[in-house]
Amino acid sequence: MKRILVFSILLSVLAACNHHQNKDSKLFSFSKDDAKAFKLEALQQIFKSVKLLDLKNNIAPLLKIKKIYFDTKQLYVVEPTGKLYVYDKASGKQQFIINKKGQGPQEYLNIDDVILQGNEIHIYSKNKKQILKFKKSDGAFIGSKTVGIYANGGVIKYNNSIFFSHNTGEYLVTKTDTNYMVQKKYLKNIYRAAGTKMNTFFKSNKGLFYVFPFSDSLYQYSNNQFRVYKVIRDKGGDIKNEINKRIIKHYPVYSGSFIYNCFISNNVEFARIFFGGFAYVKKNNVVSIYLSSKKNRPFIDRIPDFSRNVDGNSLYIRVNDAFGFKEYILKYIDDYKKLSQDKNCPYAELYKTILKKLPEINEDTSPLVFVAEIND
Repeated sequence: MKRILVFSILLSVLAACNHHQNKDSKLFSFSKDDAKAFKLEALQQIFKSVKLLDLKNNIAPLLKIKKIYFDTKQLYVVEPTGKLYVYDKASGKQQFIINKKGQGPQEYLNIDDVILQGNEIHIYSKNKKQILKFKKSDGAFIGSKTVGIYANGGVIKYNNSIFFSHNTGEYLVTKTDTNYMVQKKYLKNIYRAAGTKMNTFFKSNKGLFYVFPFSDSLYQYSNNQFRVYKVIRDKGGDIKNEINKRIIKHYPVYSGSFIYNCFISNNVEFARIFFGGFAYVKKNNVVSIYLSSKKNRPFIDRIPDFSRNVDGNSLYIRVNDAFGFKEYILKYIDDYKKLSQDKNCPYAELYKTILKKLPEINEDTSPLVFVAEIND
């Protein structure tokens, strides 16, 4: 009897341990168990502050923004036509532009990613499978290197390694050293689809992550391997509350949607969900879902590839259509005027800045760039 009792206790302890391990491995959990914690809060609970950066286009106007990169001193803005604009991070002054699009040996077909290495800017062109190197000081061309990797899922530097993500070959992730010599390949044959281009990397204070949405998985890199986190979804549609009704209204089959960018810190899990158009936030184990509405726009729909651009707990946000942004603010001008005077609104100073800038925004105004600090 004692043996049975001891065996039963051991089974209970093991079951409890296994449950704890499974629970820890869940990121972005959306299930019936989480329903009690759902709260429809203001977007202000996500961001502690948002500031408008004044980018001074003293050399040439910036037409649109594709991606933003940064280091301690400079911002590197990729324009979709193939130009790289470099700004002083503190002053916003435009320093120089790299424009080397072409077929030549010192040119790139497209800027697919930027890798910042010491005093050099490395531009990756996936079609040429090549790295072109430029000086950070003035954009002067240094040289080029063929890496032989077609990475349509992006490139990122992490510690002393560089990771290339590609899904048209046998391996999805290739790791190189900072000289681009291949060290290891990962995630062999987990998913192969030439048309899938939304897989990407991001870094946060919890390490390097790799989002591969169509496999319903998120990978964390540690100890020279990728650990998989399953993204838990609500499969039954049994949550009977207002949040679930609104989600179903926007996108009936939530279990088929996926995360296309996210941010993870010590206390916050933040993800943009596609399709459905909402943001998922888990802060201090409390889950909230943010749907687009006039009270939380224009920011909720204007956060692009933020997850790759984490600066401590700050995210860079771009608005390519400054004039459209102005028209939206004017549509709800009374609301923004009230918020700009509200002492309890953490965005009051931002709204004052925007309202002051509105008169100078026209159809030719360059994109707007904001920096948002996560309320961790």
